[in-house]
Amino acid sequence: MSYLKAAKADVRAIDLHYKRCQKEQIPYVLCLTRRTKADVDFDFISLEPALEARIDARAEEVRDRAADIYRSYATKQSEYLMSAKVISLKNLDIPSAEHAAAALYELVSEVIGAGVEGT
Repeated sequence: MSYLKAAKADVRAIDLHYKRCQKEQIPYVLCLTRRTKADVDFDFISLEPALEARIDARAEEVRDRAADIYRSYATKQSEYLMSAKVISLKNLDIPSAEHAAAALYELVSEVIGAGVEGT
């Protein structure tokens, strides 16, 4: 799976996913679920400086495309915070959050030149 879908409290799964992303140099994208809502997060922290630089070089594009992803899946209760290297989409419906996580993973993979796996 390209992103991790897990309960927000599942620290073990989140830690294991981070280690996998760091080892494989793939985007660290989480879809963290609660009862009916989920948050989607991307953080550059797992990436080597050379890949981070690729994100920096296309920062405006990354923010713009991430904002488009947010608008595609947001509800009235949703909100977002973003820079090029940290993106948080909050309070999405769970099915929408899964789609947003996949799209965000694909976006960052494209920018850093990583292979995109199926979800």
